[in-house]
Order: sequence, then C-alpha cells, then structure tokens
Amino acid sequence: MKNYKTLVIVFLIFLFSGAFCKRTQESSVSNSPQSLFNDASQLLPEEARYRMCMDAQSIDLDQDGDMDLILAIEFGENILLINDGSGTFAIDQSFPKSKRDSEDIAAADFNLDEAIDIIIVTEDDQINESYLSNSVGKFDRREDNISDHGITNGVAFSDFDNKLGPDLVFANKGENFLLLNDGKANFKKVFLNDNTDTSQDVELGDLDGDGDLDIVIANEGKNQMLINQGQLKFQDESETRLAGGFPLTETRDIDLFDIDGDGDLDIFTGNVRLFHKYDAQNRIYINDGNGFFTEETGNRLPTDSLNTFDGDFFDFDRDGDSDLVTANGNLWANAGRTYTFLANDGNGKFTVLEDESVPRVQGVDGFDVEFADFNNDGLGDLYFCSRGRKDGGNTDYLFIGRPSSQFPGK
Repeated sequence: MKNYKTLVIVFLIFLFSGAFCKRTQESSVSNSPQSLFNDASQLLPEEARYRMCMDAQSIDLDQDGDMDLILAIEFGENILLINDGSGTFAIDQSFPKSKRDSEDIAAADFNLDEAIDIIIVTEDDQINESYLSNSVGKFDRREDNISDHGITNGVAFSDFDNKLGPDLVFANKGENFLLLNDGKANFKKVFLNDNTDTSQDVELGDLDGDGDLDIVIANEGKNQMLINQGQLKFQDESETRLAGGFPLTETRDIDLFDIDGDGDLDIFTGNVRLFHKYDAQNRIYINDGNGFFTEETGNRLPTDSLNTFDGDFFDFDRDGDSDLVTANGNLWANAGRTYTFLANDGNGKFTVLEDESVPRVQGVDGFDVEFADFNNDGLGDLYFCSRGRKDGGNTDYLFIGRPSSQFPGK
C-alpha cells in the first residue's frame, strides 16, 4: 500500500529530523461503557505498537489453538506477535530480522510440511521475503526461492494448478505475476496479464460461478476482472462484465464478499485520492449470479472521501449480518474517522455508526483491520494496524469484544 519514492524521501526527512522519535501528538481512542469492544491495547508489547504497520495477518502460527499476529513493517523489522491464549501478546524474538519496504502478507503451508510459512512482499527494494518453517512456529528466511521480483504491493495465494501446494499472485507496478509452487516453496513465474498501471491489491474468488478461481486487481487507474479460462490462462473481461468497465480510481483495497446475501461474490473497492485526482468514494459492485456486475454504490454506501486503505466485512454488532469496517488515512495529514464502522441493515446497505457502541480512534493513519477471536471467548475482537505520521501518532490498537453481560443494566 503503497508508496512512491516521493513518500520515501518525505519519510527520511522526518526520520532524520527526529520527528518519529517525538510523539508530540498522541493518537487517542474514545471507548464508552456502551461500546461493543474494550480497549485492550495494553496487552500488546509497547515496542510493537509504534511502528510503520502496513498489513496484519491473524493466524495460529504455533498451532496452540489461539490466533497470533504477523505484522508487515515498512522500512523496519517485521514482527510476530505470539498469543498466550488470553489475548496477551509477546514479540517472537527468534523471528529472522530484516528491514525492507514490507507491504502485504501471505501465510500458508507453502512447503507442505504441515506448518505455516510466511511470504511478505516488498515495494521499493523489490526483494520479496520468504520465511519458511523449520519447525512449528519457527522460521528460516530465504530470498532465492522466488523466480521473479517486481515493485510488489499485494499478494494472494491458492493452488491454481491443483498439484503442489499454494501458488502466489503478485500485484505489481506493471506486469502482475502468477507464480507456481514446486511443493518446496520455490516459485516460478508464468504469464498472468498485460498491465501498465500500478497495482495495489489482489483478491481471488469464483466470480462467474463456474467452479474455478478468478482474479480481481486493484489499480491506480482502472481495476481489472481476470476471468479464469482454464489451463492457467486468464482474460481481462472487465469491460464486458461491468458496463464500461471500472471507473478511474486510485484503489488500495479490493474485496470479494456476498454483500447482498444472494449467494454470489460482489466487489468492494476502498479508494483514495493521493497521487491522482480521482474520486476517493468507496464503491460497491453487485453480481447478478453469472459474473456480470452493476455499480450500486449510491444505494449501499454513504458518500465519503476518507482515503480508505482497507475494508473488511464481519458482524461486529452481532445481529446476524456482516457489517463493514474501513481503515482510513491521509498520510501525515489529520484524518477524519481513522477507523469507520458501517452497520449493515440486513440487505447490504451500510450506514456509519457515530454512537457510543463502537470505539473512535483518532490521530493515526489506518492501514489494516483484522477481526478474530484473540482471547478465545467466542466473541470477535479487532486489531488495528496503523502507519506512521510526522506527529508520531502511529499507534496500533487491540479491542476485545465485550460480553453482553458487561453492558450497563445487565
């Protein structure tokens, strides 16, 4: 997610001026007794919270039955946070140290040894990082197992050839890659599609209901729907499956989810206005069941220009339908609602919650949202991954779901 060299230069200016060492304007959170979540950020190690977090992934790394966290840190050491089962986290100091322009995370058993491996893609330095398990929860770092590198901002995985474990898709500046796994986590590129835009994110799903995985690409320009033709061939059918194709947007997040509850995958795009003068309105495209889409943003989302870097669907208000939380930021400017909670009316129309049922976070740039049960109590919890700013307000947050018995009057 994803910078140009301009942002790198600005970052270095702030770094050497000492701006990142001075948390002169701390981030803040408002958490009411009426909130669905308790602020439990004190359960995070202090040294893990004040970093340039670009992406977070929740997964059980050590196979002990609870959800741990992987943090991709821009221009810093990536972090593994190991959960003790109660939602209290400690940094895994044995994780290999590397400082790169880390952007996005894929975690799966890539070398087929029944333990989780980690791929972290990088942007400016163009060296993607592989952390392969040598035992459960322990890793060796490799940088020679991926045949081709690029300016990579996003990664997704699935077993496309149904042979030797999860393969990779890289979203790059320019040509995007499909990389096939040999079963030992060595990856070799095959052609995916022509692309001249800067791609920021990639998502996989069966758009047309034919039983195989298609690919959607988030671009700084026009997004793409790549429809699986079989035999590892994909065709850009954006112009035919969405009338006129996608509009020009600077999209940082693209998600596939059944927004209207009819059993097929719809598309959500989180958009920004940073390097291009495109409309930053987030958008929704509804699937007709056969992989043809109609934009229904005006009927389903409020008007906004929040600069959304991530959006995730889950039932945060516990009413049986999936809501939406977005991570927003302006990169060193004062953002509005850093993390926005949008409640689903049950029919796929979303309204911003401004009441005290959800926490309000200010003073950070939100980059990722993770929803998981971190303390094993059966309720969903939240991890907010935030990127650094010149005032030092780059704090990550942990919110634990509050049992209904703790609400006033219960």
